[in-house]
Amino acid sequence: MKTLHSEAGLRCLERGKGNVIVLLHPIGMRAEFWDPVADLLASDHRVLAFDLPGFGESRRPPRAYTLDDVAREIIAALTDWSVDSAVFAGCSMGAMVAVGAALAAPELCKGVVVANSGLGFGDDGRAMIRQRAEAVRHSLADTIEGTLERWFAPAFRDANPETVGRVRTWLAGNEPEAVARGWEAIAGLDYERRLRDLQMPLLAIAGELDAAASPAGLQKIASAAPGGIFIEIGGGGHFVPLEQPQAFSRAIRQLTD
Repeated sequence: MKTLHSEAGLRCLERGKGNVIVLLHPIGMRAEFWDPVADLLASDHRVLAFDLPGFGESRRPPRAYTLDDVAREIIAALTDWSVDSAVFAGCSMGAMVAVGAALAAPELCKGVVVANSGLGFGDDGRAMIRQRAEAVRHSLADTIEGTLERWFAPAFRDANPETVGRVRTWLAGNEPEAVARGWEAIAGLDYERRLRDLQMPLLAIAGELDAAASPAGLQKIASAAPGGIFIEIGGGGHFVPLEQPQAFSRAIRQLTD
């Protein structure tokens, strides 16, 4: 594994050789979120897992930003590294960035994977997300257990304490302002209405038990995209790549092989 750094200060973990897959993590996580999936895909792909701005070892944005801003930084890094074709795959917030990158640079995007994510919100949803941002600013620590309950189904939490503990550690290690700004960027999201502009294949992956992004919502995303495909992974929660990496890897190979 090799560590890359973009001119904009983004850290990226590189594995393998072959067709490129770009992996983008959820809010509060880091490139290592993708380790189980990246290890499986790197046998025959070049896998690039990013730390998004403000998370992991990437630079902290000095001000508020949009997901379009993040998408442009990802594209700039790939261009600098002479990547001319890639599948963009993201989970939750990372899926939003993946779609933003596909919209901004369709000539670069071979396909896009939207896992465990929405791509647009009504007024009530935006207000709720902004409330999360303020709660994190007030006390990140007080929000962590509720967040984990939303992300993982009870049976998974009970059976996989090490995985849940790793996610807890990553989340707690963030600067509160970085997480708050991430939530505010998500609140400004409005890609759902632009799905019809995506001419590359789109794979929407849902977890059967996901309490944060329902299978019905992911199915709607797939239906709105001209080349949309929908897959529901049984027993999965909001973090399907961590919970079921083999099933997730098999699913996205539909776009990469």
